Amino acid sequence: MGKNIGFTAGFQGKVDGFVYYKVNSVSYVRAKPNKSGGKRPSSQVQKINQSKFGVASTFMKKFAPIVRFGFQNEVLGMRSAINVAVGYAQSNAIIGLTSSYRIDPHRVLISKGNLEGPMEAKVVWKDDATVLFTWKNNSFMGSAKPYDRVMVALVHEKENWQEYVLEGKGRLEGAQELKLPYPGKWQGQTYAYIAFSRYSPGKKRYWISNSEYLGMI
Repeated sequence: MGKNIGFTAGFQGKVDGFVYYKVNSVSYVRAKPNKSGGKRPSSQVQKINQSKFGVASTFMKKFAPIVRFGFQNEVLGMRSAINVAVGYAQSNAIIGLTSSYRIDPHRVLISKGNLEGPMEAKVVWKDDATVLFTWKNNSFMGSAKPYDRVMVALVHEKENWQEYVLEGKGRLEGAQELKLPYPGKWQGQTYAYIAFSRYSPGKKRYWISNSEYLGMI
């Protein structure tokens, strides 16, 4: 597989044993797979990796709209933000035995980057439909600035529910509320994460911190 930068750049389809396609607006070309000989059975290592991938993919798909923002700087070639996030979870957040792999949410990242993260972050229920995130203002520590924007996310463990703010209050303000639908149906079943971002107009890109898991609330 390689970048398609010749006269066929932009073309998508199959020609003379090659497949032309685009990912993230970049053109690629690869040879068509040889179908002769049949499919080889998976090795034990491949089966383990496939099992881990399935667990990581199932968990991370709930975070897909959040991860597209949080992992935007990790996109490389054919790998989308969600691909990278799933790969990170597969390598770093899988626990348990082969027959019962599961995700440790403490080890999951929903954003990744070098920006200074939150300090002394906490999350509490204000009522059955409102969650309050708080943090200590650590502006000017490392790369932190007072105008960095908080990213908070709540994802229900069993339902396909996500509530999040991608660019919320400033780091200086120290608090962000999040209103939820279905009051009373989130408590005790919801993953909570927090991170920070800052947009750089000059570089036309975001600086993003690693996310922090605040627990199941």
